[in-house]
Amino acid sequence: MILRVILIAIVSIFSPLIGLILAVPYFSKKILTENSNFINIGSKKSYSTLLILLSVFTISLLLLSIIKLLNWQHGLEVWISVGLSSIIFANVLQRLKNYETAIVCGALPGFLYIAIKNLFFFNSIKLQLETSNKILLENTEKLFSPETVENMMPHILKVQNIMLNGNAAIWMLGIILGLFIGSLILSKRLEQLRWDFGLVNFPFYLQIAIVVGLILFILKLRIISYNLLAICGFFYLIQGYSLLYYFVKKAFRKSVFFGIILLIIPLLNFYLLIIISILGLLDTWIHIRKFSLTGGDRL
Repeated sequence: MILRVILIAIVSIFSPLIGLILAVPYFSKKILTENSNFINIGSKKSYSTLLILLSVFTISLLLLSIIKLLNWQHGLEVWISVGLSSIIFANVLQRLKNYETAIVCGALPGFLYIAIKNLFFFNSIKLQLETSNKILLENTEKLFSPETVENMMPHILKVQNIMLNGNAAIWMLGIILGLFIGSLILSKRLEQLRWDFGLVNFPFYLQIAIVVGLILFILKLRIISYNLLAICGFFYLIQGYSLLYYFVKKAFRKSVFFGIILLIIPLLNFYLLIIISILGLLDTWIHIRKFSLTGGDRL
């Protein structure tokens, strides 16, 4: 167990997303099962396992920091986005047996961290991005002619602006995606707690964040509003895709290839993704799946 946690910590340094995808199913299965049986909620065994996993992960990051393989800030971000998120996810899943609530709760530490970081250290974020962009621009000038670089500059500046003003949403996208993929993997490995992707339904209280985001937009706090709404949009994009998967699975049972194509097409169009997110949001209100096709309508 200790060796695997150390390996997850090392992987997380280079790719927190992959680290989270590995940590979620491994940590959760350790906490949720013992000899193929569920550990009793709140048992000393489960809390002991939680503590051991988080401690080993923390010590691994501290040792890697001591030998200069990562700086303290990156180590803290990995600890929050991978270690703490996956542990909270596993604990909530054990208590409530609900993947959607576990994903939301698992993403909460990352949200609080990035909110505090932007609130108090935005200038530091800006400086880091400017340094990275400067290096990127220097490499671009070496690869392309001055005329090409000049033509690319408006697009480069636009991307830089998105990365700066949307850094919170970008950060949360990685965490939410990691928790989601990790949940799918865990569901396949955990016979006692399957997750039907076609029936994803995030908690209704998530819409409070949308209301707050809209209020901030009205108050002309646009950057904060856009980030908050985008973060909520990631959750409802998952629910909207669940909705699409539900109907495609019903309609194309005999034509799997066409069903797969229909699921892939939205990934290639930004506006379709927005529509799917809106459908996911609407689904929490009107339960769209109740309008599912009848047996005679299937293709």
